[in-house]
Amino acid sequence: MCGRVIQAADPTLYTRVVGGEPERGLPNSPPHYNGAPSQDFLVGRLNPKTGEKSLDLLRWGLIPSWAKDRKIA
Repeated sequence: MCGRVIQAADPTLYTRVVGGEPERGLPNSPPHYNGAPSQDFLVGRLNPKTGEKSLDLLRWGLIPSWAKDRKIA
């Protein structure tokens, strides 16, 4: 089972930590203090091929291997 997560900082702080370009435009992500599965959260990612860092919105959840539909996450 997936637990709850907290994402309380402003998106510009995450951009500074990840090292991305703030001018590029930030995904709209309000603070979450009791984030549940199926909600979107800001995630810092590193592209292993190019080394490029990015800040993206990803959906929090778990999709079991037996699931036929991704919507259950």
